[in-house]
Amino acid sequence: SNSHQQQIGGLTSAISGIQDNISALTQQVNSLADGLKANL
Repeated sequence: SNSHQQQIGGLTSAISGIQDNISALTQQVNSLADGLKANL
């Protein structure tokens, strides 16, 4: 049971890490889009 809780905790932190990566990637895409619009 204890190792099961550890697996769930690891999965939870992995998911939150993925969410952080997605939001950082989204910000990069948005700033890239802004840069492209400025060049048009």
